[in-house]
Amino acid sequence: MRSMAIPDGWTDDKNVTIRADRTAPELVLAVMGLVQNIHGGPEMVGQIAREFGMSDEDARLAFDRVQGGIVRALTARQDNCPNRDKDPLAWLSFHEAWQTLPANAQAPNGKDSGGPWLAWFNAVRELRNRRTSQAH
Repeated sequence: MRSMAIPDGWTDDKNVTIRADRTAPELVLAVMGLVQNIHGGPEMVGQIAREFGMSDEDARLAFDRVQGGIVRALTARQDNCPNRDKDPLAWLSFHEAWQTLPANAQAPNGKDSGGPWLAWFNAVRELRNRRTSQAH
């Protein structure tokens, strides 16, 4: 795999800082629980920031990375698994979502895209499409 140079001022480190008495797995499960409500808004970011002692910027990054891990899992390809060190929240959410994928003995990874997170993904996509069409 070819490595790309990162532009000045950018980082590929997607770690966030949380309170010492909380864990990354707890954060991932909390965010996953909230994003299931596709109509939730910015107040969810504030809720996570307060609950985990994070900045709003880190909380927004947490939502982004957790959802990124879910979407990667929905490809049903283990080679889409995020880097555990550089993107730990996506790595954790990938594995949480992976466990919900339906089994398929004929698939290379023994899994198919589907399950509750595919339903979530489709609902979010439909909502975005409706909002986009209403804006035009």
